[in-house]
Amino acid sequence: MVASRIALLSLFMVFAAVSGKHRVHQTLVSSTSASIIFKPAEGHKRIHIDLFTNQKRTFEFGLEEVPKFFGYTCWFANKMSTKAAKLRMQLPMVAGVLDERIFMIADATLHVYTLLECEGGHYGAQCEKTCNAKSSINQRCDSLGRIRCDYGWMGPQCAQVIDPRECGCQNQGACVSTRLFESNIGAQERLTCECRPGFGGDFCEIITNKNATLQTVDPCALSGVCQNDAQCISNGLVPFCSCAPGFAGKYCNIKLQPLEEPPAVGVNPLYIVLIIILIIAVIAFNFFLKRKYNNMTRLLRASNVKNPSKVFIVENCMYNDDEEAKYAEPAWKF
Repeated sequence: MVASRIALLSLFMVFAAVSGKHRVHQTLVSSTSASIIFKPAEGHKRIHIDLFTNQKRTFEFGLEEVPKFFGYTCWFANKMSTKAAKLRMQLPMVAGVLDERIFMIADATLHVYTLLECEGGHYGAQCEKTCNAKSSINQRCDSLGRIRCDYGWMGPQCAQVIDPRECGCQNQGACVSTRLFESNIGAQERLTCECRPGFGGDFCEIITNKNATLQTVDPCALSGVCQNDAQCISNGLVPFCSCAPGFAGKYCNIKLQPLEEPPAVGVNPLYIVLIIILIIAVIAFNFFLKRKYNNMTRLLRASNVKNPSKVFIVENCMYNDDEEAKYAEPAWKF
């Protein structure tokens, strides 16, 4: 067994295949550089892979025919030596089985993870039963054929991601929504723990049979699932990524764009000068009017006129109309 820890990088390869009752996910991980010829299932072509140290490859395909066992073949060659091995494995076709196999050759270790799931609209141990769930909108059939949100999703449209920390499930129980479509419309949605076989209780804390101690593969064991320094939290067989600030998406692979500040409005210096000149002109004009008013007030007070209403101004001079009439009248009278 290689003592060095395995760090994994995400590199997904999805092969087009006829969608069937089963959905198969397989992940290959090598502890060192290796050449691999992998045949995932009958009816699929061989895949030639060059795996580097600290790297993983994931394949996803569907199976229409449901054999009793699912088999795959792998030719594994360590690039650091001349040794090679041919590996064959068969797994029982049971929905929800997450299998881990470890193969060793010389100083190299190959991990093969296999997860068998029912396609949307199928359920049962052999996915032989059907319901109206649509996997394209994150729906699934539960063990009783009821339509529910798929693992990791909640909300009326199954579009809201579930944070498994809100449930506190133990022993790899899954935090799921209680929403049931087509049966309890209008019922209040809440989160609950869905236990894997062999466990029970509100938090899957109770062991119900001796086989319950067999651990399944932790989905967060494959590092690199959550990107950009996100925290990976297991939700049953599904990883939940708690994103760091500035990132979003199921795997925190989307970088959020910061909000742009509105551009500063530039002010032309000429406008500032014109405004200052206008302010000075207004102040000067007001000062001129006030000074003129004060001069007129002083002249009126100095004239000692009893009836100011008969005083008129001609070229800044004051005249009394009575005095003017006295001198303008002739000295003789008829």
